[in-house]
Amino acid sequence: MATQKSQPAYWLKEAYAWLYSRLDAGRQKKLPTPIASAKGPPNSFIPVLGACHDDSGVLGFVSVNFRPLRCSQPVEDYQRAAYDATEAVARVFRQLDYDLGFPHVELHLQNAGGTSIAMSAAIATVINLLSLELREDVAATGCFDDKNRFAPVDSSTLKNKIKIAEQWAYRRVLVVEGQKGIPNGCGLEIVEVPRNLVEALFVIVNEAAISPAGPALARLLAVFDQAAVRADPCDQDLERTLQMTADFVQPTTPELARHVAHDIRSRALLHAGLTNEAANEKKKADDVRPGPFEFPSGWLGNYLKWHQVAHHAVLALDQGRWEDTESEHRLLDRTLERLLGAISDQQAGREELLAALFLSNTRARRLDFLGRWHRDCSLLCRAWDDVTRFRPHWPALFDYCRQIGLRDGDLHRQHNCCLDVLASYWHLKGHLPDSWSKIGYSFWPEESSVEVEQLGPFDLPNLLRWKVISGQEVGVDLIHRILKAARRMCQREQGRYPMFLAFEAVLRYGAGDEHQRREAAEALAQSVLFSPELPPTSILTLLALRAERLLKATGCSIAEPVRPAAGTLLAVRADDLLRHPDDLVDRCPY
Repeated sequence: MATQKSQPAYWLKEAYAWLYSRLDAGRQKKLPTPIASAKGPPNSFIPVLGACHDDSGVLGFVSVNFRPLRCSQPVEDYQRAAYDATEAVARVFRQLDYDLGFPHVELHLQNAGGTSIAMSAAIATVINLLSLELREDVAATGCFDDKNRFAPVDSSTLKNKIKIAEQWAYRRVLVVEGQKGIPNGCGLEIVEVPRNLVEALFVIVNEAAISPAGPALARLLAVFDQAAVRADPCDQDLERTLQMTADFVQPTTPELARHVAHDIRSRALLHAGLTNEAANEKKKADDVRPGPFEFPSGWLGNYLKWHQVAHHAVLALDQGRWEDTESEHRLLDRTLERLLGAISDQQAGREELLAALFLSNTRARRLDFLGRWHRDCSLLCRAWDDVTRFRPHWPALFDYCRQIGLRDGDLHRQHNCCLDVLASYWHLKGHLPDSWSKIGYSFWPEESSVEVEQLGPFDLPNLLRWKVISGQEVGVDLIHRILKAARRMCQREQGRYPMFLAFEAVLRYGAGDEHQRREAAEALAQSVLFSPELPPTSILTLLALRAERLLKATGCSIAEPVRPAAGTLLAVRADDLLRHPDDLVDRCPY
């Protein structure tokens, strides 16, 4: 056990005495007698199992702390491996902890130059960020690749690493799933950590930490929610979400963590169209939700106060509950007005500004739905005020979101929020206010500079929508590029929402030539909207009514889509739409 420095830190001498005290008498006789009192390494220092060039093993320690300034780029491979792993973990947490600094790695390891330190460095980062206490019998070895995933170590080195762990009385070793070369009958507990970074965090906390407290578990769940559940519709996997949160909904789990886990499960179930199951989980979450004066401090409290409020309101919309009187919308409005008051009084920081922007966008979606539904321009004007409220701050806010890796905050997303309102107004009035058009023209540059193939599933239809409502020419070449990009996305994602929206836009605006419109119709008819497995409690059943009307107008032969479940508010709204077929397309949400 040695350090990179010429003189070992004094705590290393104490740690050596502590390790020495754990050994049996036979092993102690082979080692120098300690010169310091026995004291375990500081909690932030994580054991590292290394392998030397002479085929021996070596034990070291790694620690991670956070500072305001980024450290210089590491030169050696093992230093880069440690830094890459710690920064990857930090990026996940930074999506909620906006003020998190930059990781700095302290390494005490001699005569070992491989990259298998990465796993221990990641564990050190998690222990630091969640304020956990490390189990005394845990060591680890694992690499980190350029795809932000953990990777097994060279199997030829594992025998000596296991041997050194046994010699120093470690009883549990964390390795990466798929690790080869584990010695038979080694006598240690070998725990496999998933390659996926976010999933690995759960195993690290469960296997390497001592009795994590409620706030630590709640922070872990919130990070999972942000990074893997809400970040991208393509990432939403109900089975994985239920599996990852199953251990956190047990009666023995602290209430704060149970609340977050039930809430995540509720939203995942509702996204999957399982309304009754979602309502059951939501009730369980509400039963253990902290009171307004019991929120924890810091970013976890902000997550509970702001992020959950916005997403509960969105899910109410997806249940067909759009009116301002719904409890989720009333809470969102109160929360937003408090934030706007603090901003007006110059009592708010960047976190409050970002929260107010997201909440404003959420309220704008509701006002847009209601404006379409009631054919009321005044509601759309209020929606426009909300989506453009922070326009002077967009460059700084979204650049900051980019720096911290916040995927649900970027300029394209904001433009799409605005274009929803622009299109709703244009469909209702047939023109746009001059001031709105001026802002709209800033969204898309000249067509020749738009990389259509790189656009996302919302960007593709919005590019077409803007061309139409702004009176610009829409050529067959542009439609060809849009359809090509949309086909590729649909094939990759099996026609799931929102991959089919571009096909729908081509039909709605009569864009392209006859062949292209027929191609769009065939692709739309094959989307999830016309799958017999479409959940009858999903808001997609309303979008299916719109798609059905567009397809029938083209003469396309289709099967009748799944109708909303009887007795639900979605079914009431579907009946209303069908009673007014001429306005159905324009009144439909999304």
